[in-house]
Amino acid sequence: MKRVLVMITLLLVVPVLVFPNGMNLNNAGTKAIGMGGAFVGLADDYSAVYYNPAGLTQIEGTSINLFAVDLIPNATYKLSAKGIDTETKTNHYISGAFGVFMDLGEKMKVGLYMDVPSGIGTEWDGEELKNLSGGSAFEWYSKVAVIHFGPALAYDVTDKLALGLAVNISYGSMQMKLPQNVSGLSVQYSDDASGMGIGVTLGALYKVNEKLSAGLSLRTKNTVKFSGDAKVPAMALLGKPTKSEFDRDVTFPLWIGAGVAYKATDKLTITADVQMTQWESTHEYLSTEFKDPAWIEKFGKPYDVPLDWENTLSLRIGGMYKVTPCLDVMAGFYHDQDPGVDETALILLPCITHNALCFGLGWHRGPMSVQMSVEYLIGTEKEISAPLPAMSGIHNMNIIAPSVALSYSL
Repeated sequence: MKRVLVMITLLLVVPVLVFPNGMNLNNAGTKAIGMGGAFVGLADDYSAVYYNPAGLTQIEGTSINLFAVDLIPNATYKLSAKGIDTETKTNHYISGAFGVFMDLGEKMKVGLYMDVPSGIGTEWDGEELKNLSGGSAFEWYSKVAVIHFGPALAYDVTDKLALGLAVNISYGSMQMKLPQNVSGLSVQYSDDASGMGIGVTLGALYKVNEKLSAGLSLRTKNTVKFSGDAKVPAMALLGKPTKSEFDRDVTFPLWIGAGVAYKATDKLTITADVQMTQWESTHEYLSTEFKDPAWIEKFGKPYDVPLDWENTLSLRIGGMYKVTPCLDVMAGFYHDQDPGVDETALILLPCITHNALCFGLGWHRGPMSVQMSVEYLIGTEKEISAPLPAMSGIHNMNIIAPSVALSYSL
């Protein structure tokens, strides 16, 4: 009972130290990131909750784990026809994960966890984008993030097969600021909302032999029901309310990962993953239901922003080499496809194909483990000439993301 109380107390305290991340990197855990996120077939530390919860059975004893990452995106946008050549402001989006896991009998591992699996965000200098909005400078800002928390468990069905489950209770936050057209005029629009949702992650891990293991994991769709307030101060010029409550459902998509891990030698482990994200069935458009009748008249019921995102594949490969009994070196590479289509490109919801280079170090001494990693995502420049509502021009984004993790075994 004492251990359970410690787990619950830590789970309640740590989230106040963590802020939502700025991009949807589909990564969690310093060791896993150092190996290029190719972790579904290995899944041998706390980040198994994210990649493949079946792997939690490989954690020995009671383990307390804390992970933090600083996402530093740099997006660029060029539109020669309007004299625009700009980049986003340099922001630090700090996020992380936390988990406590313990044995329940000889074959079962249970725990509580919290992580930030997805988000997206940018902030632009409105002065440099004023030619897009009639010569006036407006705020251009977006941040969408979801925090998962809940219980997780894994069970060794046989000496070779383990199954796992994580319940993803979700809290989402969303802020948007951009110019909108009201009665032929460009005006400042902003909204702020939050909401809850629930989903699960299921996993299986099979040890073919002492050297080879294979994993399969599925994260279900998770619809977060956002509610909040929207503001357009200029509505007062029309004798209309400047604020309206609204609802907006955002479904975070089905994700499936399959991977293998091969212990080539006593010191070298090689991993490879294929991961699919089913954006197509969840991101046809972003729909907002305003509550005020005057806002419905101006914006429509519902007010839909088309997206038409497509399903993506991510190919990942990684490796870990044990330099000494206390020191590990990790490296990895992955390719992430762009889910967006040219016809709906928006600088506030950036969609860029990335190639990522990842490196990491791990130090272990007694019950303590410290890990550090960095990933550098190199964007592929995207030139768009589609008609409205697309934002024609040249889009790109690079991201650097250093991370650190601490683990302690009781």
